[in-house]
Parts: sequence; structure tokens; C-alpha cells
Amino acid sequence: MIAHLGGGMGFDFGNYPPDYPLTDVKTEGLQSLLDWVRGALEGREAVVRDIGVLLSRSNRVVGTPEQIAKELLEWQAAGIDGINVINASIPDSYTEFIEHVMPVLREQGLARAEYSPGSLRRKLFGYDTLPASHPAAAYRSAFGL
Repeated sequence: MIAHLGGGMGFDFGNYPPDYPLTDVKTEGLQSLLDWVRGALEGREAVVRDIGVLLSRSNRVVGTPEQIAKELLEWQAAGIDGINVINASIPDSYTEFIEHVMPVLREQGLARAEYSPGSLRRKLFGYDTLPASHPAAAYRSAFGL
């Protein structure tokens, strides 16, 4: 878990001992995670080990597809309206989730089998292209499309 997060932060935690102070971590990535770990501790400085300890206590769901669906159903009842699937390996983690968990989530009514047609922009705003007043609209023909 620490290695995975370090990759997202652009920081290789594997090169540092578990007691390495987080105040000495110099990275532009995932500052909110470092702030969360630092803020979760009282009376001492946060170290690399604390990332793993705190994340192991965070809200992760593992188990059989049925166990995962049951937990997510409880999350939905508590007001959670979406999840992020985090990979342990690419593409295997996503393939396993799609092939094994998604069918159970669909059966439970927690995931759609089909989505309405159209782009996300159309679904959110009612149109497919940016309005002419948007600064990016000036680049509409930049790629000859």
C-alpha cells in the first residue's frame, strides 16, 4: 500500500526506513495524504510507518464478490454514492473486479448494466461541445477534427 501511494506521490518510500519523518518528505504529489497522516497523530511527528498503519485502518473492502457487495450496500445505506477501485496489479485487479464483482453488484442493484447514450458533458450540462464563450473553444479545430 505504501509503495502504491508513493508511486502516486512521485516518492519512493522503499528507499527510506519506516521511522523516516514525513516532514522530510519532499514531493509535489498527494499533499493531502501527508497532511491527513500528520494530522491524525497527536504528540509526535509522523513517520513513513504511520502511512501504512493508518491506511490499514481506513475504509477498504476486500473479500469475495458477495462480501464486497454486502459491504458496499451498507456504505450506500450510509450515504456513500460512489467508490474508487484501487489496483494491486494492472490490469488484473480491474479485470477481476469487472468479471467477478460487477455482476454481483448489478444483481444487488448497486451498479448499472447499461448507461444512457451520450457523453459525460451532455449528461452533466446538456451539450456535447464547449460553448463558444469557453476559452478552450478557440482550439476546437487545432487537431483538424
